[in-house]
This record gives sequence, structure tokens and C-alpha cells, in this order.
Amino acid sequence: RAWRAAAGDAVMERLAARHAEVRAREQRQLVLATTHWERRRARSVWLAWRLRMQHAQIERAAEEVRQRTRQFLERCEELEAEAAVSALGDGASEGGGASSAAA
Repeated sequence: RAWRAAAGDAVMERLAARHAEVRAREQRQLVLATTHWERRRARSVWLAWRLRMQHAQIERAAEEVRQRTRQFLERCEELEAEAAVSALGDGASEGGGASSAAA
């Protein structure tokens, strides 16, 4: 009976040790899984932020091109208007000069 009790105790000790090892391994796996998830989430947030910054930069560049184009066209219109006024002014003085020379 003593031998059977000692053998039973040894088996129980081995089972308890194995259970402790299994629990420790599960705990390590849980820590690794949590770390992996956190890193994936951080990477996802980083990539989304980078994409948003690229989009904002493209939008700013497009707005700047629109603004410069608008300024260029406005300046062209101003120059055309000045040229038209100048042409009218030159035509009126030439016409007036020709009629006074004829008289």
C-alpha cells in the first residue's frame, strides 16, 4: 500500500508539473497574440494616417495649381483688356489726326 501511495503521489506530481507547464505556455501564447494584434493595429493606424497625409498633400497641390491657373487667366484677361483699350485709344487718335489733316 505504501508503494501504491508513493507511486500515486509521483504521478500526481508529474501531472501537476505538466499542468503548470501547459498554463505557462498558454500564458506566453496569450502575450504573444496580444502583442501581435497590437502591432498589426498600430501598423494599420500608421498606414491609414500616411494615406490620409498623401491625400491631403495631393489636394493641396491640386488647389495650388487651380489657384495659379486662375491667377494666370485673370492676368491674361487684364492684359487683353489693356490691349483693347490701348488699341481703341490709338485708333481714335489716328482717325482724328487724319480728319484734321484732310481739313
